[in-house]
Amino acid sequence: MSFPTIIEVAIGLAVAYYVLGMIVSFICGRILETLETRGKTLEEALIKVVGKRQLGDFIAMPQIDTQRPMRYKHWYGIFGARMRAARPDKIAAKTLVEAAFDLFEMGSKEISAAGLKTQLETLPETAWTTNLKKLIDKGIGDAEGLRSRTEEWVEGLLDQVADTYKAKARSFVILFSILITLITGLDSLEFAADLWSSPERRTIAVAKAEAYVAENGAAADIDPLLNDIEDLTFNLGWWALPERLSVVRAEGQIARFVLLKIAGLGITAAAVSQGSSFWYDVLKKLTSSSSSQASKGG
Repeated sequence: MSFPTIIEVAIGLAVAYYVLGMIVSFICGRILETLETRGKTLEEALIKVVGKRQLGDFIAMPQIDTQRPMRYKHWYGIFGARMRAARPDKIAAKTLVEAAFDLFEMGSKEISAAGLKTQLETLPETAWTTNLKKLIDKGIGDAEGLRSRTEEWVEGLLDQVADTYKAKARSFVILFSILITLITGLDSLEFAADLWSSPERRTIAVAKAEAYVAENGAAADIDPLLNDIEDLTFNLGWWALPERLSVVRAEGQIARFVLLKIAGLGITAAAVSQGSSFWYDVLKKLTSSSSSQASKGG
């Protein structure tokens, strides 16, 4: 076996996974942004702080309102630059706590622990107010102390928001990795075999890989990426299926072909779901190994 050939085959597979991963990332990013998934996830956490009925007033607080990202008002808004303020999707813990204390007018003047607890009884019953009462019971009887300890609680809450959003985004990535695999019909096993037997295709793949690495990840310009994946898979996706099926039928290997096809598509979907950044790092390592092997050979 030729070790450089193995590396080149691996580079070819990584290039395909990287390109498909970039397309999946682009699609998922647009969908998540349109659905305001990050903002909705944050709102679920804000309800734990201020309650559902006070959520609108809280978001309207100056500290929070200025955190709202601007988005196109409609999908066609790009033509008229009509913008709107979307849900806030990122708020610093300190800013969030200050806005909550201001909203409920807590700590604006000196007040005793008993007075703070009485004031809390008038607020909506939320995870935040429950936490404040517990802190007061533990002897933290001033607004400044409560504010400081609340920041720690909110930081933990925001970490949970980040983890929840990542989990939701991951679900989208897995789903669209499966869809893009089914659309292109890229079979990893078949692709690897084709790369092994085709020095020309391996050369193209290595050139593409070096170009992507040189561009520091390649900007998510979908048209060139679509052209690249078409160049790499035109003879291997669903386009070539009728011709391959005729050969398989003649050989009486239909069952074997179907099983291998399912396995190959499954490998592709699983690989693409790792994300374009993962495969970009792999490409950097593989192209570096390939260059080092070439220089030794020279």
